[in-house]
Amino acid sequence: MRATPTFAFHDLTGTEIVRITGTVRDPGEFKLLAEFVASGAYKTRQFAEYKQQQRKKTNG
Repeated sequence: MRATPTFAFHDLTGTEIVRITGTVRDPGEFKLLAEFVASGAYKTRQFAEYKQQQRKKTNG
């Protein structure tokens, strides 16, 4: 690991599927991170892009 904190998510076989390095600002952002992984959005975009899209929907 190069920085802390680092959040690593693994699939059911133990394979790492997502690694996010850096702080999470607040509980809302942590929830977005969980939704990003659980929804499978990590397969098609970066967390920063997902977060921006979700916030636009909320503030839209």
